[in-house]
Amino acid sequence: MKGEDKTRKQLLEELVVLRERVTEFEKSELKSKRAEQKLLETRDFAESIVDTVREPLVVLDADLNVISANRSFYETFKVKPGETEGQLLYDLGNREWNIPKLRELLEKILPTHTTFDNFEVEHEFKTIGRRVMHLNARRIYRETNNTHSILLAIEDMTERKRAEKEIHDLAYYDGVTRLPNRQLFREHLSRALAHAKRHKRLLAVLFLDLDHFKQINDTLGHHVGDLLLQRVADRLKKILRKSDIIARHEADDSISYVSRFGGDEFVLLLTDIKQPHDAGNVAQRSLYELSRAYVLEEREIFVSSSIGISLYPSDGKDVNTLIKNADAAMYHAKNQGRNNFQFYAGYMNTTISRRLTLDSVLG
Repeated sequence: MKGEDKTRKQLLEELVVLRERVTEFEKSELKSKRAEQKLLETRDFAESIVDTVREPLVVLDADLNVISANRSFYETFKVKPGETEGQLLYDLGNREWNIPKLRELLEKILPTHTTFDNFEVEHEFKTIGRRVMHLNARRIYRETNNTHSILLAIEDMTERKRAEKEIHDLAYYDGVTRLPNRQLFREHLSRALAHAKRHKRLLAVLFLDLDHFKQINDTLGHHVGDLLLQRVADRLKKILRKSDIIARHEADDSISYVSRFGGDEFVLLLTDIKQPHDAGNVAQRSLYELSRAYVLEEREIFVSSSIGISLYPSDGKDVNTLIKNADAAMYHAKNQGRNNFQFYAGYMNTTISRRLTLDSVLG
């Protein structure tokens, strides 16, 4: 594909040069009508080929005034030839093209390059809305008078970017709550652990499970269950945003956030906490906020939750261990009557293992 793109761009350059040469010849006195006709035919042929190119193309002079543009440019950006040719590029569309990133390309980058490709620009146009564009610019020199033109080819990447985002969201975000999913949480936790290790700071993982959520699904339906999960997600996000006990550092790229692991399980990551008690405060606040009434489809619903907490580095130094131990602490909280939180302790995994073994024996 790269080879094909290069060939196509070279062809466009040659066509632009050809068209400009024809224009120069037209301005001179032609003694032969036959030669004049031939030149006109050649120009029309070159223009017809340029107009078949799907990418919007603009040819600029050295002062960035528009010499010409192809049909795709006019159709894509809803402008007319009479409003374009001879105008400063930045003045087009009531100065809609006065785009800082475009200026950067044409005035700072391109003067030191012969070509510059795939320069990404995102801009909101009044007529066609927000567009993500890749700008490909090249300087084309005229041997006759030692001047140059600029060929600007515009690739509209909006739909491709939107499709890429949709694919990314499907892979990394929960479809019901729009929270980061298990995979993305693990990636964030891995980075947060590296940060905590480097700066010798504490980190907490809170594993949260809604109590008796299955009964809500069974009695009120999965639609109401999904609405409840969305409201729980909203409350958890607000808890983290309002929390003033989590230390923040301007130079850090770490951040506390909430993820949905699946079902009725949520996991909170608290970075840069000052002491274990801070994690307990967030857990207690979560228990309180989640226990308040939810009004869903004119029904008032109450739900409690159980939370387990594991801490770095005391309860684990890797992603799997911290999640596993927070999960074990959450099961212990359920065994303690639900609607409470528990910090991880070493005996909890043993207790859960014994319980699972007993359950398998009893069938």
